[in-house]
Amino acid sequence: MKIKTTFLFFTLLLWWNMNAQTSEEQPQKTKVVVEDVYHEVDVLARYHGGYDVVLKKVEAATKNCKKRKLKGKRKNAVVVAELLINRKGEVVEVNIVKSEADFCDEAIIKALKETNHWIPALINNKPVNSYLQFTVNLQNSYRNEKMNASSALN
Repeated sequence: MKIKTTFLFFTLLLWWNMNAQTSEEQPQKTKVVVEDVYHEVDVLARYHGGYDVVLKKVEAATKNCKKRKLKGKRKNAVVVAELLINRKGEVVEVNIVKSEADFCDEAIIKALKETNHWIPALINNKPVNSYLQFTVNLQNSYRNEKMNASSALN
């Protein structure tokens, strides 16, 4: 009788141990999709309502920092920002490429990141991720002289 009980005990112990090992969760694999980002496109990304709406948002955001005086004899300063706009029309990243007035950089970056209603750039009539350079002149009045997808950044 002791042999049967011992055998039954070891059988249950072995079954429980094997069952515990198979019930562990397997780690889930994540799939990473890397999409291309273009500098040269057929149609540039555009903002709903036009670039003037973006400039007004930048002007409002830089109102306080604009009060600081520009160094030297400059009466204006140029800030060039590069936006990464995904194929859904969202601003993914904003980098300052050139800045003659670094005291306004953070305000410009924040204002541009909040503009998420872009019409994405197109290649062969398909929306793509793209870079867009946005030039802002900091002075008494704002104007944007150059807006284009960057063609060559060194």
